[in-house]
Amino acid sequence: MDLGATSGRLPACGADGVSDCTVNETARGGDIKYVGAGSSRSPDDGTLENGWLYFGVATYGDNATIGNATIPYVDIDVDGDDVPDYEVYAQNAPGTDVLLAWLIDLNTGDAIDAEPVNFNLGDVDSNVFDTDVVTLPVWPAAIGVTGNPKKFPISYTVGTFSAYAAPLSNGDVDDVGPVAFDVAKPRVAVSDPLYLDQAGVSIDADVRNAHTKALVLHLHNATGNRAQVVDLGPAKASAPTHVRGTPGNRSVRLSWTAPSWTGAGPITGYDIRYSSNNGHTWRSASAAYHNRTATSATITGLTNGARYVFQVAALTSAGTSAYSASSAPVRPAFDRTHVGIGGSRHVHPGGHATLTVRVVDTTTHQPVHAKVTLWMRANRNHAWVKVATRITGTQGRASAQIRQFASAWYQWRYAGNSRHLPAHSVMRHVVAH
Repeated sequence: MDLGATSGRLPACGADGVSDCTVNETARGGDIKYVGAGSSRSPDDGTLENGWLYFGVATYGDNATIGNATIPYVDIDVDGDDVPDYEVYAQNAPGTDVLLAWLIDLNTGDAIDAEPVNFNLGDVDSNVFDTDVVTLPVWPAAIGVTGNPKKFPISYTVGTFSAYAAPLSNGDVDDVGPVAFDVAKPRVAVSDPLYLDQAGVSIDADVRNAHTKALVLHLHNATGNRAQVVDLGPAKASAPTHVRGTPGNRSVRLSWTAPSWTGAGPITGYDIRYSSNNGHTWRSASAAYHNRTATSATITGLTNGARYVFQVAALTSAGTSAYSASSAPVRPAFDRTHVGIGGSRHVHPGGHATLTVRVVDTTTHQPVHAKVTLWMRANRNHAWVKVATRITGTQGRASAQIRQFASAWYQWRYAGNSRHLPAHSVMRHVVAH
């Protein structure tokens, strides 16, 4: 439930203490520590009208028998005039020890509803004896809730009426409020008011605002450990999945699948990080992706040949999700090229051999406009000698004519650029005869 208010411990009444103090340990059971409120819809028809409104009260001391020596109550204002319209209080059903939350219409004085304290009658032990926490349920329809309203604001004040109140305390040991609460839009929305309190049980909650505090009452815990305040934030998105990388020149093109659940959503961007030492340390990519909702990105400034893994987290108003699992390792690399050689195979001594070249990007299969050089050697035991330099055209093609008096070997070479790796053609033997 929403934490409504926290109240400090009252001092013990001294010889002159007449108000705002506790006269004995019984009165300590009326010294309010926390108050809260919650609501949930009916599991039968899905309406708030037939669901639950409930108030939680935690005190600094145990009450041996709630509703007898000390009676916790909640005054409820539904029309915003600062005058309570209803009151719910805990007291036994006449002639029994069954503890009920009685709802009174303060305009008529009539009891208009009675629900079991802690949502259970005596057939289920919800620990209503010797305890410092209690939950007072209210049927929402009884205070005017119909169907599923978009809003139903109320204010409430919690008090503890007791025969052991300080002399000038008007019968109350303590009171807290008023506290604002929207029955239709609690800050902490849950599907049920009561959960089995044991290991492995989780509570799914829709948290509407950052830094919301929830009041959780553990009915069967030991004294002093039954009330827990949990500092919550809106639910974050789940982690992105299926992160994949495609290598480029000093870059990697990433893609991923958006989170299956956006929590407080919507997704406003992504945080990308990468590691070159298998996740021992991480480096963040550009913060520009924090404002981009596309599920792909190109990470630049990487080192060709290095081995990188990548992770992606989703950003929402609730904060940053968990990071995805790491991508498979990716090694950025230059684009590779193919240098082809063609032309003459035979010439007459003193004639001209024509050597053609075509340079193609092996990834895109597109021609490369490039500077290439033609090298020649007389046989495999001789050194290579550069004999021509050419620039390929838009089709990646060029040619050179070399006057040849004897047989020789030829090879085109491409030195590469900022995008492409160096490459060379196979050797071509041109015979002069």
